[in-house]
Amino acid sequence: MLAGYTQTEIVPAVVARLEAAARDIFLVGFTLDHPDVVEALLAARRRSRDLGERGAIIRVMVDAGMAYNGTTVQMLHQLERMQKARIEVRVVRPRLHIKALIVDDVAFVGSFNWTRAATQNFEWMVEIADGERRRDDDVQAVALLRRRVRDIWETSAQPFDAAAPAPATRRAMSRSRSEHF
Repeated sequence: MLAGYTQTEIVPAVVARLEAAARDIFLVGFTLDHPDVVEALLAARRRSRDLGERGAIIRVMVDAGMAYNGTTVQMLHQLERMQKARIEVRVVRPRLHIKALIVDDVAFVGSFNWTRAATQNFEWMVEIADGERRRDDDVQAVALLRRRVRDIWETSAQPFDAAAPAPATRRAMSRSRSEHF
């Protein structure tokens, strides 16, 4: 089953799916600070803790440059909150530009950065889901996405460290840009 969502429909659809998570959640993004998405992830973590071993495994993977010194204002704070709640958070260098969410056997893929600002853009997300009209292609697409994301997680992602210094080249670029404006 396929469904499509515009920038104003994405967050409610994602939050509803996160609230129904049973086994695993894997959010991947260039940026992440949307308060509703973060709160839904934290709520899923609380539910999982209450369920013990039967709870969902929750993973978040984002771009390292944006996490440590990007322009998404609340990103570092939101990642710290998730990490303190024991959500596994990792960052990727040199650049992670994937925007996807896998919840159990459902995937969302598209252009939506997981930010409040993205709701003001023309964005799109496609949901590939199990359902009564589930097709084998849908199941294979979700499995392929899960494998690709897991490969990045296992081979390229590093644990998030809120105290990590910003790479010198990015700091220098930021300084030189600010001197011009």
